[in-house]
Amino acid sequence: TTFKLRSSLVWAVCGLVWGMVTSLLPAQQPAYFILGEDEFKGLQIYDVIQDHKDNYLISTNEGIYKYDYQRFERIGCSEAKSNSVFNFVTDREGNVYCCNLNHQIFRIRNGECQLLYELLDDEVSSDISLALGPDNSLLAAAKKVIAIDANGKALRRFGYSASHCGQPFTLQNGAVIYHLPAKDSVIVAAAKGFSTGKISRINNSDAPLGLLSFFRIDQKTYAVDLSSKDLYVFDEPSFSLQPIFHNPAFERSKSLRFYAVGDKTWIAGTLPGAFHLNKPLHSGEFPLYYEKYFISDIYRDREGNTLLSTFDNGILVVPDLTIPDVIASFRDDPVTAIHADASTGTLYLGSS
Repeated sequence: TTFKLRSSLVWAVCGLVWGMVTSLLPAQQPAYFILGEDEFKGLQIYDVIQDHKDNYLISTNEGIYKYDYQRFERIGCSEAKSNSVFNFVTDREGNVYCCNLNHQIFRIRNGECQLLYELLDDEVSSDISLALGPDNSLLAAAKKVIAIDANGKALRRFGYSASHCGQPFTLQNGAVIYHLPAKDSVIVAAAKGFSTGKISRINNSDAPLGLLSFFRIDQKTYAVDLSSKDLYVFDEPSFSLQPIFHNPAFERSKSLRFYAVGDKTWIAGTLPGAFHLNKPLHSGEFPLYYEKYFISDIYRDREGNTLLSTFDNGILVVPDLTIPDVIASFRDDPVTAIHADASTGTLYLGSS
């Protein structure tokens, strides 16, 4: 069945029900349905992305799957040394890239997966990340940061003294930065090549930084120290950090993963559920959604659905973040009858 469901009777009824009862209920997680609940039972989903034909590519611990709105098809790669791949990235030509723990980088084009690049001995690290550079090259960060073209040629390399670098973050000018742990500097990947930038702190603190992760909410950029959980406003032109208050959403899990979804950001970690950073940081606590599921990836597709990947439970598809989920008491005792009393504007829902 197609999963473009917004015009379906299911969502029409959902909207009618919730238009009449939401005023009686506290705020709760958005309504969702599950894609691939049976197909991915027992599998760990790591990433989801769409190719240039709007097919969904899904990476798991058992390989890559393509979903064309009708069926799931496994995509094989004979050169892969392991089945698990991570870090989906797409370029402006529609090529999709990913990598595995065996230091291999792959390109998926027209439904076929091919080995693009294998890290050299002096490039290998236990951690690898992928990002799209401002010149449409693929940036692979391990022991070095490498710019790779669509044919697998290494255009340039940048070495650094640390054992690893932080996750890539794309600035509003298109450059990609990586924080170097315990250092007041970042690697800057711009169209003209690599360089380093100096981070300054407005309070002139001498306390060492841990590892910074950058994120954006409503066009404002922030940074969090993953070790201390200190929060900062990050000024992109000057690379300066202005400390702000702590927020409990950043302290729930030791390990944090940030997902840019439109002009908002989601946070997931080692514990089930995900925080939606849907308002300015100074506004207080953020809602924690989907506490029943371990969230491994969050992606917004071209139709506007928010897709939350899980381990063992398929993909949670949220068509509209403003429509609340079903009443909790009906999860185990489903509604069997609905009656609307037009004279009073009351909706009655009956269960067994």
